[in-house]
Amino acid sequence: MSHTTGASPAPAPAPAPAPGPPGRRSRWGRTAAGLAGAIAVSVAAQFAVDALTGSSDDPPARTQPAASGASGTPGPPPEKPTRENPWAGSKAAAYGDGLDGIPVPEVRELPGYSKEAVQRAVDTTRFLLAAGNLDAAVLRGEAPATYLQMIDHEHADMRARLEQALAAPDGEHDPLAWVTRFDPDEVEVVSATAKTTGTMSVALDADGILVVHVEADFVYAVAPVDGKRDRIDRSMVRRALDVSFLAGGALETPVGKVFLSSTDVVVFNTSCDRDDGFIHPLVAASPGGSLTGPTMDPYATPGAAVPTGAVSQEGGCFPTALI
Repeated sequence: MSHTTGASPAPAPAPAPAPGPPGRRSRWGRTAAGLAGAIAVSVAAQFAVDALTGSSDDPPARTQPAASGASGTPGPPPEKPTRENPWAGSKAAAYGDGLDGIPVPEVRELPGYSKEAVQRAVDTTRFLLAAGNLDAAVLRGEAPATYLQMIDHEHADMRARLEQALAAPDGEHDPLAWVTRFDPDEVEVVSATAKTTGTMSVALDADGILVVHVEADFVYAVAPVDGKRDRIDRSMVRRALDVSFLAGGALETPVGKVFLSSTDVVVFNTSCDRDDGFIHPLVAASPGGSLTGPTMDPYATPGAAVPTGAVSQEGGCFPTALI
């Protein structure tokens, strides 16, 4: 599965294409397409792998190969996460806090854009990332008011699609394509902030329009809101997006607004049998089924929108083996 590329900004919004079919449903993952008008979106999800979750209360259905030491004997068990140290045993512990894991690119003047305009585009894009993936209210399922307000009026069709996805999520309209949300009736985010790693770059596209490109991983530590509050799990949201900024003329992107040219997202450690617009980590998912299929480590390709081999060419739901 590769990045889905949306249309470049145009003087007038193009008619929205007919939505594509939802991904096939199964227990372990999901992919959806056809969520965009002027924006093109693809969504996929993979069920948890131990390298990601380090779950402190694994269900019987999940088995993990024992680590081996130099002598061939089993090594020590991985450190278990706690509410005080939710990143224990996770590679994400080495990631940055919040946006610190996504370095700011070098800013310079570009044809048609001053250095100050380029810097403003970078700052606005980072603010958008925070509004959609770090805002505590959004993470606990509230409406992404700031994110919605940042969408340029020239991209009203995309804003309408996000609003529709928030109001009535289903297989064709998933707000997770834009923002990160957990069901507050099931889990709470226990980490002070998400752990992140990624890249950000600035360039002009073929039409001379300034585009900020981002590829980033956001890792969240969560716990159930029921009696097992000490059971910690982790989910990863991998995003790639192109944010365009027009200069000059009536269509110039207003300060603080964005035009999303394209966005891709992959969610690791979530159930795929519920199209309610929330991430459902292992701690909230009903155990069942068997884990078979290709082995995949979400940390093996940090910052890549879709890891090689993660999604079948036909799309749809399919299992992922434990690491």
